[in-house]
Amino acid sequence: MPPRSDSRTESLIREWLFRFGVNFQRDVAPCVPLWLETFGEMDYDVLLPLFQRAMRSCKFFPTVADILAPLDLAEDSRGENEWQNVLEYCRRFVNRDLGMAGKPNLPPDVDHAARAAGGLYYLESCSTGDLQWAKKRFIEDLARQRKTGDITGFLPCSELRGMLEAAASRFALPKAAAPARRMEHDEAFPRPLLRNVERAASFAATIRRGESRWAASLKTDTTPALGSQKPRDGYAETKPT
Repeated sequence: MPPRSDSRTESLIREWLFRFGVNFQRDVAPCVPLWLETFGEMDYDVLLPLFQRAMRSCKFFPTVADILAPLDLAEDSRGENEWQNVLEYCRRFVNRDLGMAGKPNLPPDVDHAARAAGGLYYLESCSTGDLQWAKKRFIEDLARQRKTGDITGFLPCSELRGMLEAAASRFALPKAAAPARRMEHDEAFPRPLLRNVERAASFAATIRRGESRWAASLKTDTTPALGSQKPRDGYAETKPT
């Protein structure tokens, strides 16, 4: 089923198809559905110069590719230039951490194509492999806008966005409680209690130091064992019988 087109564009297609048929002595009836499907969504002011050029340059009945060739060539060149400009814009102005406040605005058609490619933040950080597919989506969207004259992407947001934002606040999760502030010693304990704690800690440290010294003295004690002492003078050593 051919796409819906406005009456001016459809009349233009039928008119120039008839002209090509007369010029090249061709039955154009079988071509009507294909031409309406291919050119039906294109803008009148874009399509007219293409038909005029094809009439001047084609030596045979033009195919769809013959008619679109100049447009495709121009769009490929322009699309490549715009793509490189967008990448440079991302390198200069796009930073996920710093945001984009105060940065220059992109032209509406380029901005729409960038969003179709994934968005500026995506283009700034995606891998090289993903970037080639993003480029394809960017150029296709830019070319579609030029061919169809589609300006829906340039229109301001509808009232629905405001309605959604107003309703979203009612269903939003409660904000997380702020972490408790760390209290200093002066705020956590009364001063007299703090002094008592400090004294107790100092006393415990003194006890530990004393215990350590006592244990060290036991290891270095040179007192002979009880069975190894010599008998005092005047007493004879007696052996058990």
